Amino acid sequence: MSELMSAMQLTTFPIVALVLFLLAFAAVLARIFRAGSRAEMDRHATLPLDEPIPPTSTQHTRSH
Repeated sequence: MSELMSAMQLTTFPIVALVLFLLAFAAVLARIFRAGSRAEMDRHATLPLDEPIPPTSTQHTRSH
């Protein structure tokens, strides 16, 4: 491992970080601009405003 690290130049790490960032950024853009994502984003935008779901009988509640 030390031979590998000593053979690498210091400019390698920023380039690798830049490539990883660009890949992540491209993945986010692809998810945003894919077909049908508008309806999904609209549905997710209203989630905080939706009515709370009442607890069902399968959920256990603690009584103190």
